[in-house]
Amino acid sequence: MKGKQAHTLPLSTQAAAIIASMPKLALQVPDDYVFGPSSVEPFDRIKRALDAHMGATRRWQIRDVRRSVASGMARIGVPVPVIEKILAHRGGTFRGVVGTYQRHSFLPEMAAALQKWADHVEHLVGGKPAKVVKLRRR
Repeated sequence: MKGKQAHTLPLSTQAAAIIASMPKLALQVPDDYVFGPSSVEPFDRIKRALDAHMGATRRWQIRDVRRSVASGMARIGVPVPVIEKILAHRGGTFRGVVGTYQRHSFLPEMAAALQKWADHVEHLVGGKPAKVVKLRRR
């Protein structure tokens, strides 16, 4: 994360299953990172590999994925403040007085939103109907 600040995100069941299926590394490293002894960097190398794998003919940037996910989440009904928390935005809804006094973690709302997004993507990719979970009102 920018500014070396921690950002906690709940995992969808699909993301947790993918991570659980990954082979364990035989390295003696702390469990700070999911895929190895360091953070996933450099992104430019990863992006070049993605471009080659996809046969990308158009230029795109990693932030285009963030923008697409944010727009897609809004389209399926995720509230903008929850999307901002998922993206770790400090401005927008949470700037000024709200940013000073709002201390709710939004973890339950982020968990529900990320599960809803994962179900939506699974439906798009696999053609399976999304499992709809009715949320209770407060």
